[in-house]
Amino acid sequence: KYNFCEAVAILCVHKKLTCTPGRLVTMARAMISQKTAREYIDELADQLKKNLHAQEGIKVDEVVKGGSLGHGTVVIEKFDIDLVIYSQTLSGDGILEDGYDDWLDKLKRFVWKLPGTKKEGIHLTPHAVQFEFRGIDVDLLISPNWASLYQLFEYLKSVPPEDRYDFSVGASKWQVEFMKDQPNQVKEFISRAKRWGKNTWSKKKNAIGKPSSYLFSMLTIYAYEKSGAAGSPNAAEKTTIKLKSLVENHRTLDIWWEYHYKRRDYSSLLPARPRIVDPAN
Repeated sequence: KYNFCEAVAILCVHKKLTCTPGRLVTMARAMISQKTAREYIDELADQLKKNLHAQEGIKVDEVVKGGSLGHGTVVIEKFDIDLVIYSQTLSGDGILEDGYDDWLDKLKRFVWKLPGTKKEGIHLTPHAVQFEFRGIDVDLLISPNWASLYQLFEYLKSVPPEDRYDFSVGASKWQVEFMKDQPNQVKEFISRAKRWGKNTWSKKKNAIGKPSSYLFSMLTIYAYEKSGAAGSPNAAEKTTIKLKSLVENHRTLDIWWEYHYKRRDYSSLLPARPRIVDPAN
């Protein structure tokens, strides 16, 4: 019924946004790019599901989309995605004994062959293959296919503390669930916080001390919840004040959510204070 500019203008009125001509253009570009980015990621996930087993012997049970695109906290014109493959080909004991190196080599070989992959700059970390796919920064990770968080947590009780981080990726699907359940207003505030971080620690500056995007997310969600911002016309101001207070008093932080587990059941897995405990990990 409407051309694109009219549709964006109606969206601005509906959301009560201040829409200058420049903002309209920025929003329009971001909306188009976000839609296209999601299509590209769907394409990549489909390739993994259809061909990874045949080419590299890794059975794909599920592909979970995290990162800014998966969580709904995109920073305009900056798209990133964590793709996590859950596979019964892997086992906890196998990872504990041999690590991820062989599996990541297989994933690297697979993505290098894909038409949309930028061949230069494919990088291996201890837990991921990092590369660019059709202009999107991708972290590709792999995990045993845990039936539930309970199964993962029970397994971790027998894992030496220094090795537990290797299994963090296994909680990804439940992290995504937690983020998807957040109000849209919170996701908008997270995007703003991440944009501030991007501008504060630009690539041209020394990036030492830059918080991770996920840490920005956890702090913002907690500040929103504890400030009573929900439903308030001053939600952004209340969240900001609480967030500043959390950072200024970081030595006493004890942030956690009983979203996927009861704190009392896994006290042996919790780190010492100050701490921000992942709601799924």
